[in-house]
Amino acid sequence: MVIPIAVSLVVILIGLAYKAVKPPPPKICGSVGGPEVASPRVKLSDGRHLAYREFGVPKEEARYKIIVIHGYDSSKDTSLPVSQELVEDLGIYFLHFDRAGYGESDPHSLRSVKSEAYDIQELADKLEIGHKFYIIGMSMGGYPVWSCLKYIPHRLSGAALVAPFISYWWPSYPENLLREAFLMLPHSDQWTFRVSHYAPWLFYWWMTQKWFPSLTLTNLLSPDDIEIVKSLSELQNTGQERITQQGEYESLHRDIMSAFGKWEFGPTDITNPFPDNNGSVHIWQGFEDRIIPYTLNRYISHKLPWIRYHELPHAGHLFLFKKNECLEQMKRVKHHLKLLTQIPLVQTQNICRCFCQGTQLSPNHNGSSDDFPVVSPRIKLRDGRHLAYIERGVPKDIAKYKIVIVHGFGSSKEMNFLAPQELIDELGIYLLQYDRAGYGESDPNPKRSLKSEALDIQELADQLQLGPQFYVIGVSMGSYATWSCLKYLPHRLAGLALIAPVINYRWPSFPKRLIREDYRRKLVQWCMWLANHWPRLLHWWVTQKWLPSTAVIEKNPAFFNKSDVDILKTIPGFPMLTKDSLREKAVFDTLRHDWRVAFGKWEFDPMKLSNPFPHNTGSFHIWHGYEDKVVPSELQRFVSGKLPWIQYHEVPDGGHLIIYYRGLCEAILKALLLGQENVAYRSKAPLFES
Repeated sequence: MVIPIAVSLVVILIGLAYKAVKPPPPKICGSVGGPEVASPRVKLSDGRHLAYREFGVPKEEARYKIIVIHGYDSSKDTSLPVSQELVEDLGIYFLHFDRAGYGESDPHSLRSVKSEAYDIQELADKLEIGHKFYIIGMSMGGYPVWSCLKYIPHRLSGAALVAPFISYWWPSYPENLLREAFLMLPHSDQWTFRVSHYAPWLFYWWMTQKWFPSLTLTNLLSPDDIEIVKSLSELQNTGQERITQQGEYESLHRDIMSAFGKWEFGPTDITNPFPDNNGSVHIWQGFEDRIIPYTLNRYISHKLPWIRYHELPHAGHLFLFKKNECLEQMKRVKHHLKLLTQIPLVQTQNICRCFCQGTQLSPNHNGSSDDFPVVSPRIKLRDGRHLAYIERGVPKDIAKYKIVIVHGFGSSKEMNFLAPQELIDELGIYLLQYDRAGYGESDPNPKRSLKSEALDIQELADQLQLGPQFYVIGVSMGSYATWSCLKYLPHRLAGLALIAPVINYRWPSFPKRLIREDYRRKLVQWCMWLANHWPRLLHWWVTQKWLPSTAVIEKNPAFFNKSDVDILKTIPGFPMLTKDSLREKAVFDTLRHDWRVAFGKWEFDPMKLSNPFPHNTGSFHIWHGYEDKVVPSELQRFVSGKLPWIQYHEVPDGGHLIIYYRGLCEAILKALLLGQENVAYRSKAPLFES
């Protein structure tokens, strides 16, 4: 009698256990007894449906088509807080959709990291938005972005991850960093993520049992996040109940299990999806985010230097949804400035602008609250100014080579330096890029000079503790700052490289016969006279519509050879040099002051400088395109002939944009750091004799 009773009890217990761990069947939208379908949907090849919502300009007219990927416990009805005027100004089409199991999209029993990417690809194809599109993923919506970068990179025009998800079991990620971040979580959250990773079959029971707390991420909200939640809760929030209407297991639980399950790759294993600089990938991260620690996403940006990392100093996890309730924000519109009242957080405007246009424009740094907020780390100089910077490559504490990159005219720290990640890791290279005075997020310098540019670099290096010596690479107009370093702080240099450097026709060592008939010399002289004596006329000239002016240098074939023109088809061009941008006084003033220093009277003649490395402890390189239409190669050869300790490299079919040519950044680094010369870039013509 005892045995049958025991068997019965075991069977009952097994049945109860099975019932406890077995999730209920989903309530499929549109099925008998299920929620109704109220949104448009597409039918996927496996028979499932995805619900979607379109916003912005019609997709047939759109310049930019962006798929927005919502986060945990969210849906397609979560909108980016972006103004209609910005959407129309840039010509943006937004496509929001419910991820599998959320809202009105069918559940997916085989949901995985990989399936998320293919759902997005099929949705784009069904709606015929074109072969390529942009994606923005928020929070938990970040892991589908990583999936797209891995599995469908050929379909992407660009990608942005906002406060993106981190898995504590990612392969190819330092275990100590993951462990440190994991142990900062509440114990209940640690156990929740462990169960989802190691025992997903038990996850439904864990999330529904009453004995132990499960997920308590709300306890991790920063003070700023709590205020955002309060402000959002005061708004009429219709449709919230529809997010999990098909069952929490099919939406929330499967999302966690997919995200924290076993990945076939780690984000740091992904290769640059845009090796030709025809797109960009961005990470936006709050410094005070307690849900996703900034250290983890900062590490990714170090390992993948092609990612543009933006860190918001005082922001938490929900910064994208913060409202600016007190101030009116200024926005750039085509021919004038308009006031936009009570727009949600201007970071969203910056994300869309930076995402679509590829370059950050220079705001008015006057300390006013109307300015765009600073989203990058900055240092404070002795004179009170700030310099914004980004760090890429390996962490500087373990780097063998530390390189400061100086951007050119109309550019910024966001300029892509297309060095292979494998080379950066192999050699141990740390890259520091910064906004020169007045550019991007760096304060203007009313006393800007050749010397101040070098001292800015020195103070930046000291405050970031790069050590007594570092390398400097100057690009185009950034070369005059590099020459200045050679003059005023040669003892701090481990090596230098100039890429398509500008020259100054007033350098005394240039023979008149060499520069007399150069039409560019006359153009520079004319612009310098206007910049010094009649800046208002110069401003009118570069922004008027009736006659061609220097503003058309943005994509003018007169300044670019065939290779450059091909490159310009794949990059946003130079947004600061358009007539629209030049109408902004801050932009015009920054460019005018940069021009005046570069082409004004110098305190020294570069061709009279001494070898900074007499004991061969370092090297100085010039890289130039033979067909450069901005700076004649003949003049660079002359400079190299006057200074025989300069190693001159000439790109045979190269124009002025050689920095973007495939393979060149790798050759530059190997020559500068390892002394390896690439014979393809050896000048075949004799250098000019002094």
